[in-house]
Amino acid sequence: MTTGLEVPRCSPAFLWSDDSRYLAVPQWIRRLGLFLRQRLLIVDANAEKVFASRFTYWLIDPKNFCDGRLELAISSSSGINWMRPERLVIDVRNTLDRFKLIPSGHNTTPTNKAVNRSGEVGRF
Repeated sequence: MTTGLEVPRCSPAFLWSDDSRYLAVPQWIRRLGLFLRQRLLIVDANAEKVFASRFTYWLIDPKNFCDGRLELAISSSSGINWMRPERLVIDVRNTLDRFKLIPSGHNTTPTNKAVNRSGEVGRF
């Protein structure tokens, strides 16, 4: 039994599409091994696949996700404290093929059985 996809280092600033098929979530990653930046993940809940943007910004904040169009507030090149006045708009249905499919783990811990102190499921 699975309890869903697991994707590490995600921001709590996520947004569901109006049809609940896609989840837009920023993920913290290291660029060039040094700089902590965010890339955009699009989770296709129906297909259980996760797609990652090739672009990164200091900060990504999803604002609106209707009719397949995702609006993002993004930081300026000056740093994390300055947001660009214009929003980045992505037509998810037509641009998802430009994103990179990334592996995502599934949490396989059964949720309907008791877990004892040693972490074993159902054995006491």
